[in-house]
Amino acid sequence: MALTPPALLVSRAQVTRYESLLERRRRLTAERLAKTWRDLGAWNADQVPGFERLAQPILQGAKTQTVAASNAFNSRALGVPPQPISATRVLVEADLRQPFTAHWHSLKMGNTWADALESGEIAADQVGDRFVHSVARVTGDHVTESAGLRDVRWARVPSPNACDWCQMVAGERYLSAESADFGHTPCHCAVVPGS
Repeated sequence: MALTPPALLVSRAQVTRYESLLERRRRLTAERLAKTWRDLGAWNADQVPGFERLAQPILQGAKTQTVAASNAFNSRALGVPPQPISATRVLVEADLRQPFTAHWHSLKMGNTWADALESGEIAADQVGDRFVHSVARVTGDHVTESAGLRDVRWARVPSPNACDWCQMVAGERYLSAESADFGHTPCHCAVVPGS
């Protein structure tokens, strides 16, 4: 049974535009990571550092753009000017070993090489997806901190096709945007200031 969602400080139309922007950034980042992983040509443990090196510019670009978008959205929602937030302050890390682990696990389970490669590619896609969403969610706390705001509560706004669990937790209020940064893969629910 879903709880009554808290009142939002932004309109549903504004949240929808923000979700659309994040979706485009998420899709692009996920696709680039998946392609980079697929193009490695070898997927042994000694390839992990090379993948991490290739993925860093993709993740840095995604983080910079996501922080800017989240800063603009949350600042507007809170009625403050955009805050001077550097992407380096938003401490979100991507687990770039996951695609390899998925690939190796698939092989261990007796799947074909092609299926194992696909498992790794899907995991790389999910790493990019989760990274963008976490950066967007965690940036909210940097906005409130930089603006000197206290006692801001956060709400999870379910995506249009959200699962029952996401619908249920959308009725809660959270003490920080970071504490509302949880979910399943892929969870596309937005975290926004609520009252």
